[in-house]
Amino acid sequence: DGIPCVYYGTEQQFAGGNDPANREDLWLTGYDQTAPTYQFVQRLTKLRKAYVALRRGATNVTWASSRSADETDAGIFAFERTGGDAGDGYALIVLNTHRSKASSPMFETDTMGVTAAPGTVLVDVLSTDRPSFTVAADGSLSIQLERQQGVVLVPDYQVVPGL
Repeated sequence: DGIPCVYYGTEQQFAGGNDPANREDLWLTGYDQTAPTYQFVQRLTKLRKAYVALRRGATNVTWASSRSADETDAGIFAFERTGGDAGDGYALIVLNTHRSKASSPMFETDTMGVTAAPGTVLVDVLSTDRPSFTVAADGSLSIQLERQQGVVLVPDYQVVPGL
């Protein structure tokens, strides 16, 4: 919830250090707008502006794993944003925080349920490849994320062209 905060210099990949060298002087860097982290933050900002559910609506955690070893869901955290002042906007964010393995929001016989209607096609608008995933008849969603990967899924009929 709330407004995302990017600490001064993060978008320029400042490494920091011990005080007083904890942040480099931004005005001496030339402020590289082609740097990968700058481009990624810019993309996130555009997505947040384009999709109301990334700014408003209720937050519903759909999967939060406490497991961190070799379990199928180790490192997975997922949540939906929808309803309220987001109107009919919907977004599902799934993150794999595991440092070394792919993971899925499933464990033993449990699978991640979502509130999007069965049959809804969800498109990853964070990726330029735009992979899609379909909500199953039982309301579950099957997805696997590579290590330290995240997806921002919105219904295909809400995808904003050109982003």
